[in-house]
Order: sequence, then structure tokens, then C-alpha cells
Amino acid sequence: MSFLVEAIYRAPGDAEQDAQIDAIVVQHGGQLNDPEEAHPYGPDAIVLTFVFDDYHAAIAAVAMLREEGFMVDGPRDNDS
Repeated sequence: MSFLVEAIYRAPGDAEQDAQIDAIVVQHGGQLNDPEEAHPYGPDAIVLTFVFDDYHAAIAAVAMLREEGFMVDGPRDNDS
């Protein structure tokens, strides 16, 4: 079973912000995922989707991202 977490912010893209988000996620065992589905956050949203094998690690990453002020959705089951 795997779990998805999305970090969302408004365009334009920001490489420094992406790197900060990625560092937090990788620290908790997540990895960047590139789903091809549309997202409901609007046309100017940047959405970074990460996949985790461990639910508790995903929860920890979400908590840390929120502490840093990022808008986060998830974790949600990726296998359904």
C-alpha cells in the first residue's frame, strides 16, 4: 500500500521552495511522483505530489510541511 501527499502553492514555480518541500519529504522517506491526473486547485496552482510507503512517515512529513507554512493535502491511499 502507498500513500499520496500533495504540497500546493501558487504559480509561478519556485525552485527554492520546491527544494525545501522535497528535502522535508525525502527526510521522511517519500519520493516525488508525477501523476497525470487533473487537480482541483485551479490553473495557477503548482502541485508537487509525493508517494510514501509508510502512512506514519507521510503523516510526519505533512505535519512538518504545515509547520513550515505549506498548504498540504493528504495523505490519502494511492492504491484505490
